[in-house]
Amino acid sequence: MAYLILVIFILSCLLAFFEDLLPKKYQYSLFFFFGICLILMCGLKEIGLDPDSDTYAQTYRSYYEEESSKEVEGSFILIATILNFFTDDPHAIFLFYALFGVSLKLFAFSRYDNKRLFLFLVFYLSYFYVVHDMMQIRTGILSALYLLAIHEIVEGRRWLAFLYIVIGSFFHVSGLVLLPILFFRNKPLSVVEKFIWTGVVIFSLVVSASGGTVFDYLIEIPYVGEKLTLYQQAADVGMANSTINGFGVFHLISIALFVYLIFFSDAITEEDHHYPILIKTYACGLVFYTVLGFIPDLAARVSFLYRTATIILLADIVFTIKPRWTAVAVTELIALFYLNYGLQFIHFPLLWKTAGAD
Repeated sequence: MAYLILVIFILSCLLAFFEDLLPKKYQYSLFFFFGICLILMCGLKEIGLDPDSDTYAQTYRSYYEEESSKEVEGSFILIATILNFFTDDPHAIFLFYALFGVSLKLFAFSRYDNKRLFLFLVFYLSYFYVVHDMMQIRTGILSALYLLAIHEIVEGRRWLAFLYIVIGSFFHVSGLVLLPILFFRNKPLSVVEKFIWTGVVIFSLVVSASGGTVFDYLIEIPYVGEKLTLYQQAADVGMANSTINGFGVFHLISIALFVYLIFFSDAITEEDHHYPILIKTYACGLVFYTVLGFIPDLAARVSFLYRTATIILLADIVFTIKPRWTAVAVTELIALFYLNYGLQFIHFPLLWKTAGAD
């Protein structure tokens, strides 16, 4: 499976160099073909390939048990109930989530900029395809709707963005943490705002959050509190898959890229009118990674849910370097760095083995 992802990643990298010169019919045809491949790869993957697929398969087969309803949202149980009328093969539900998760993301990319479709695809494949659509399948649909919600906020349709987030929360309750973006403005960042957002990110890195107090408040929220308690119990007994290292290479590079994007914010804003809200969501993702560190698995999930927007944002680096071919090459090297981490969730160290790869 990793080799198939690599093939599409390499082809997307090559196409990104001259996609602005491709006739639209060829560009969309190739983009659509890659999308079909990605859906089938997710839907037909080997069970056990990633850390979550065994659990999803078991829940799909035992959807009628009370314990299953505590593990996932009611939407998963409903979908599993319907699909079990036709087959007890868990690949049915993998295909269902992949169909909507992948296709909605590709549709979202076209709403942002149809001249950078393959560059968006490069960053999508580098990390979020494996983590969201192949592994955390419920988050796959949620993160796609999140991208669409950001676009609607920029277009002044906050009510539609709210609807997207509500629908996304139906598939994964963590979508509720995205509600604050509805209050984000999309005006160009002032000098003061640049310093504030940068300061918040740096502050979250060097100062330990009072996680216990935050947790005490969060667990009082109906239903959400139950989910948080499950995450806490998993962390307490060593079942959580993620570990938090605020000073790890991956997180430090992510912060460095954030600072770079802030530095060139004026130039990027001229080319991408989504930038102001995208950079704010990136900052939130970086902050949540350390602030929610008292529950490592939750911190990683919420952080990278917010950071789904970096698929678009990191592609904006092309507006900061000239000539264009150099800019594309640099962004693809960054994507390659992320790909090395993403593929390790399916046990494939590409460049070097990272901590927790096993």
